[in-house]
This record gives sequence, structure tokens and C-alpha cells, in this order.
Amino acid sequence: FLAGTLNLELGSHRTAYEYLQRAVLLEPSHQGAQQNLLAAELGAFDEWVTTAKIELAKGELDKAEQALQQAEALQPQNMRVVSTRKQLEQKRLEQASVFLFNAQAALNAGDITTAFSQLEKVLEVQPNNPDGLQLKSELLAAQSLNLDKLILEAENAREEKQWAEATGLYQRVLAVSPQHPEAQEGIAQIELSQRRESAELLAKGQKALDAGQT
Repeated sequence: FLAGTLNLELGSHRTAYEYLQRAVLLEPSHQGAQQNLLAAELGAFDEWVTTAKIELAKGELDKAEQALQQAEALQPQNMRVVSTRKQLEQKRLEQASVFLFNAQAALNAGDITTAFSQLEKVLEVQPNNPDGLQLKSELLAAQSLNLDKLILEAENAREEKQWAEATGLYQRVLAVSPQHPEAQEGIAQIELSQRRESAELLAKGQKALDAGQT
């Protein structure tokens, strides 16, 4: 009670609220704690709403959400909470629209990696965004086509014994799909072919050396 009262006098309403709430839980009939708890609750509510608005203005939507949830827990029907909630949702919608535009532009440019990166931000802001979910389906389809193309190019490079190029193409596939079976098999086949080629070259070198052809 004393800690709560002191923090209340110092203007630390959120801390005061926590102490006084504990005091009332321990001694429900404590009149002083009950009275001060009401004052602390009002002050804490103001602080949480103010924090939510500040974070919202800075574009820190997750932090604004956390502060607003604290305010809602104290006074869920308060018009300031309702108003701030609407502003936050509108800000989320605006932010999601920007990320969605960037994702679509990246897809149109063939940059699937950037498109996925921007789409992740859309779904972080609005997990059920219908346009975002639709774009995700398009990206997965485009990614599949792109991976098939890379695999084909890698196979051609491997057949021509262009080991470095083929390995690089397979690694690009694995960077997107780490368990891709054809890419994993391709890497294994390249390593096997290189060992065989190395053994053949070593045998030829040894034969030439034995023949005095330094």
C-alpha cells in the first residue's frame, strides 16, 4: 500500500496500480488501497492510451498494440480506446497496402525473394489480408516455376561439366527450398563426378610421370 501510494504521488500510475492491486488482493477490505487503486487505474489508463498514441504516430504498430491492450484491459468501452483502436486498424491497413504494392511490383519484376519478403510484412500486419493470401498463392506458383527453370539450367550445366555454374544454380534452389530432392541429388552427383574426374586426372598424371613426360 505504501509503495503504491508513493508511486501514485510521484505520478507513476502504472507502477502504483500494480502495487495497489496486490494490496487489495491481499486485503480486500483495505479502504485506502481501494480508493488509491481507483486513482491509479485512471492514471494508468491515461498513460497506456498516451503511449499507444505515441507509438502509433511513430509507426510502431506492435508497440502501440501492446499499450492499447493494457488500456483495454482497464477500460475496454472507453471511447478513447475505441478511437485509438480504429486508428491502429486503419494504420495497419495503410501499411499492409504499401507492403502489398511492393510485393506485387517485385513479383512483376521477377524478384520472387523480395516479393516474399514484402508479403511476409503484409501478413505480419494483417494475417488474414485476402489480397495478401491471394498473392501468396501466386508467389508459390511462380516460385515453383522458377525452381523448375533453375533445376533445368543446373542439369544442362552439369551435363556440360560446368561444375561451378551447376553448383551455384543448385544452391540457389536450396536457398529457397532446403529439402528440394532434385537439387540435393544434383549436388551429390556433381561431387561424385568431380571425384571421378579427379581420380582420372591423377591416374593420367601418374602415367605421364612414369613415362618421363614431366
